[in-house]
Amino acid sequence: MKPIRLDYSGRINGENGFADGAHKGFRMSYRFNKVVAGSILHWKSREYFYQIFMYSLETERRLIYSYCYQDEENWAQFCPEKCVMEWQQEDYVFKEDGYFRLLVGKADGSPIEGPLKEEELFSMEWVEEPPYVWPTYFREECEKTVETVRKIQDEKSLSLMVLTDSHYVINGTWQDTAMNVQKTAEKITLDGVIHLGDLTDGMTPETITKEYSGIIMDDLAKTGRPVYLCLGNHDSNYFKGNPERMSEEECSRWYLKQNESYYYVDLPEKRVRMYFLFSFDQSEEIRYGFPAKEVAWVKETLETVPEGFKVLIFSHVPPLPQIHYWSDAIRNGEELMKVLTDWHLAHENGVLAFVHGHNHAEQIYTECAFPIVSLGCNKLEDFKDKKPEGSYTCDRLRNTVTQDLWDVMVVHPEEGTVDFVRFGAGEDRHIGQNRQNIQ
Repeated sequence: MKPIRLDYSGRINGENGFADGAHKGFRMSYRFNKVVAGSILHWKSREYFYQIFMYSLETERRLIYSYCYQDEENWAQFCPEKCVMEWQQEDYVFKEDGYFRLLVGKADGSPIEGPLKEEELFSMEWVEEPPYVWPTYFREECEKTVETVRKIQDEKSLSLMVLTDSHYVINGTWQDTAMNVQKTAEKITLDGVIHLGDLTDGMTPETITKEYSGIIMDDLAKTGRPVYLCLGNHDSNYFKGNPERMSEEECSRWYLKQNESYYYVDLPEKRVRMYFLFSFDQSEEIRYGFPAKEVAWVKETLETVPEGFKVLIFSHVPPLPQIHYWSDAIRNGEELMKVLTDWHLAHENGVLAFVHGHNHAEQIYTECAFPIVSLGCNKLEDFKDKKPEGSYTCDRLRNTVTQDLWDVMVVHPEEGTVDFVRFGAGEDRHIGQNRQNIQ
């Protein structure tokens, strides 16, 4: 169990369970701590006292079935009737499974100043969680996905596991996705794992955002394959006026482990170059789009693509406003598409596909020289509005196979084809150089 840290100056609202930063004289654990019934909080201090705020393992339907981001990235439901809102100094035995937050104040009512040493105030006697059980419906979906991928793979094909828009939350479904990804990766030839951005909602303090996104990055790395990320708009921790925003440079260092926000990777054995682009800048007037220097870099580096290589483009945001619900302009999107199209036509249909996330919807846009493919969101989410014209969203239901959603891309560079083999909600899709051969 992770240690409980009293890392936030404020109180907790007894009506909704949210942190209230207006009261600087108190400390609370911002993180939601999972607990099993029978666990004991042993209180040591006479100088301080505490309150406990409880959250159940239930999730409100609106968080899944409407456009809704919970302010503290928490899908555990607040239970005021199960809280301990009277100040305590005695040991406390947890009566139910769930999540909790701890609020601490001084017994004499004076404000807390300076850091606290949690280990001097309390200790936890944890009851261990029962071991994770991989559901049968996911096990069967894994077998189905593996069988399909193996049928279409060959020695020359490139295979990539691709996820987007996971939006990690407390009491969410990432644990299942992580197991599904890792189990599937064990059984197929796989050249890499790609996440197209929005690992979290980007509304928590920076330390919490890094903790949550770090869980996803660590779990993807457990596949043992190279992991490639695109930066998403939520990854900059700007959403809903979050004061702890991360700059482009900070995001690059944290998520990509490098200084630049965009990059390419050559896979000589597969004769493919993959571009991973930066497509959102909170400091720009038109936030969605591609920096001019990035477009120039793409044009320059395309000239270095080895002879006979094909190109795949990955981005969080789509390059054109007609396939983007949230704005009527994509900064430098047309300029980027011209660069890619010119190179594509000059190199025997050299761009296999432009693959993006962000829309939380499925679409293969075929009005350009090469297909632009939108992937549905890995997050358990099911609402049909606020989506681009021509796209669709999959029906989703928790505790069924449709809870999860991601793809294995099997690319045949010489034939110019791409297969998207779906795990979870949705269908497999095929793209061929014959423009009619799109399913």
